[in-house]
Amino acid sequence: MDTRKNYEELGMAIVEQAATDYHNARFFLETEDLRSYKDTASKNSRHNMAKKTLAEIESFFHSEWFRTVCPDLDGKKAFEALKETYDREVRDDKMEKFMRNRNN
Repeated sequence: MDTRKNYEELGMAIVEQAATDYHNARFFLETEDLRSYKDTASKNSRHNMAKKTLAEIESFFHSEWFRTVCPDLDGKKAFEALKETYDREVRDDKMEKFMRNRNN
């Protein structure tokens, strides 16, 4: 079994999970006012958790740990690409909804 390949796959799985967590946290923050909460403390807790997640993910992409698990990737560029991908997906989704509503 190729140990290097296993480490590369592990690194990519970690980055994929970070990307999923980033998308989920951003989506939550952008839709938090549309959600129901038990109380204000619950809303604040969820908000703070999402903000903390985003900060931790950005920190991860700029860390030595990132360079260890993904030695062939530039963490700063990867994080910028992640942000741009999310923004583009949200923009495309909004455009699709706009066009659908316009045609109805």
